[in-house]
Amino acid sequence: MWFSTLDVPLGTDWDGEFVATTNTAGIDVQTNLFVFHVPQLSPGRFRFHMRLADVPLGFVRAYPLRIIARNAAGTETETDIPFRISGRR
Repeated sequence: MWFSTLDVPLGTDWDGEFVATTNTAGIDVQTNLFVFHVPQLSPGRFRFHMRLADVPLGFVRAYPLRIIARNAAGTETETDIPFRISGRR
């Protein structure tokens, strides 16, 4: 997995890419604030691009970023990594 950054300022673009086995049916990315399904480009390749919207200052902090991959049978594998939403730069 690759991310443009794991410390994302409000109002900026954020990108990520995943290379998985061809049996991977889907990948979800989630924190306490958002959840999204990563678009699949081809078997085993996933990529996203998003703009992090403004949130109230109370939400500008660190979160665990959960990456959940599911295979065709529905079996899940989860990886948690440190992630931070920062104030505007």
